[in-house]
Amino acid sequence: MRWDGWRNYNSDDLYARLCLSYESNPSPDQIEENCRQLLVWWQKKLPLKNQPSNPLSQMLRGGLDEAPALLADARTKLLDPELRSQFDHQLHSQIVQEALGSSRSCSPLHSAITGCAKKTKTASTNAAARWACLVTT
Repeated sequence: MRWDGWRNYNSDDLYARLCLSYESNPSPDQIEENCRQLLVWWQKKLPLKNQPSNPLSQMLRGGLDEAPALLADARTKLLDPELRSQFDHQLHSQIVQEALGSSRSCSPLHSAITGCAKKTKTASTNAAARWACLVTT
């Protein structure tokens, strides 16, 4: 099984950068541990910088330079209670808007006419599940 978590190093979602999720409400220890493990993972890939023809090196090229700073930035912001609260509020608002937007864009009448329910079922189900999780907490 392949791990694709490394691709999130430059995500706008600070939790995703550290292979965490907003819904899991990670503890400071979890944030520190995930950041440490990811930094070690990237550090082990540094020798690839000297192998520009290596396909793995080409795939990871951007992350080799940027990942450590972006991971540390995510850790710093998520460990600061005020910054984390601001980010959580922003993320919460975004999730609610996605859930509301996906349910509005596919009304029963619109669905009957265009068949959009088939196209947006997964997206709206995911957004609705995230929204439900947030409303109950």
